Amino acid sequence: MTRHSFPGGLALDGHKAVSLAGGLRPVAPPPVLKLSLQQHPGPPSLPCVQPGDRVARGERIAAADGPFGAELHAPLAGRVLAIEAPDPSAPPGRQAA
Repeated sequence: MTRHSFPGGLALDGHKAVSLAGGLRPVAPPPVLKLSLQQHPGPPSLPCVQPGDRVARGERIAAADGPFGAELHAPLAGRVLAIEAPDPSAPPGRQAA
């Protein structure tokens, strides 16, 4: 039996040397991050912080609301500028707060 038993597919040239040559470069964080409190199909997470609060990287900033909720943690250290209600007309996972 051959490796793939179906016709077609992609046969791309490898470019590993190109990706290794430049190495990894640090990227500056964006000036403002918007995080969605709606991380799942259930109700949005409940904020644990207030506007003006300083948060550390990894600090919990929203708690799960119910058994199928999702905890939300700060990806970077910074200051909370605002907490806005999710837009009910936006598709799930697309609300920003």
